Amino acid sequence: MASEHLQFLRSLPRFKRFVDAELDSIASCIGPAKPIASGEHLFDRGDPSDGAYIIKDGLLNVVIPLDETRSRRVARLGPGLMVGELCLIESEARSLRVIAAEPSEVLCINKEKFAALKASGDVSAYKLIHNITLTVCDRLRST
Repeated sequence: MASEHLQFLRSLPRFKRFVDAELDSIASCIGPAKPIASGEHLFDRGDPSDGAYIIKDGLLNVVIPLDETRSRRVARLGPGLMVGELCLIESEARSLRVIAAEPSEVLCINKEKFAALKASGDVSAYKLIHNITLTVCDRLRST
């Protein structure tokens, strides 16, 4: 399973500057792929965060709940993109709702395993945090 994750990570632009040993460290934080049915919530606003998700296949809608009955889609994310990544930097509850727009499959970078990697001083953890920070900056600019 780790070698399958390693191959997938190697194909993603976010991980293009990672050497194999660093990719292996990140892959060690990833569990089995999780399927999500169309219309199913990956997570909801206020949920405790368990990890960051990389979309392996499918399409996810990221929405902001406005009230009990209304919400606004702020992004549509496809294969290779990450969602929920802020939990790898801070331990807050989820701030958005993520729903599968079609049958999808995601990989989860487990928050606790990643925290242990970071605490050990592994450079791969800090490279990923750097990439997440750049992504958040890009998203803020486009908003």
